[in-house]
Amino acid sequence: MQQLVQETAASRDKLLADLKTLASDAEELIRTTASYSGEGVASARARIADSVRRVRDGAINAEHYAMDQYRMVAERADTYVRDKPWQAVGVAALIGLAIGFLGSRR
Repeated sequence: MQQLVQETAASRDKLLADLKTLASDAEELIRTTASYSGEGVASARARIADSVRRVRDGAINAEHYAMDQYRMVAERADTYVRDKPWQAVGVAALIGLAIGFLGSRR
């Protein structure tokens, strides 16, 4: 379970980093082509700038949402373990047995 959480977090972090890199590269492209004139170039630059803003805002919102969800799950798990420690130990033992059983079948 912990490994799955770590892999999911790593995937999310890589996706967010890639989106930020994309936004940064697009902004650099916009700055580099600022001296070019023409209606087509200006229109493309405006569309790219708008897309970069939307991607950046979406990445920031996704990051905040993921962190909020992580905190909520962590708080619920903490509360559950504090309220019912023996049940938590039992659930963890069953999960460990299931993983061990499935792992030994390979």
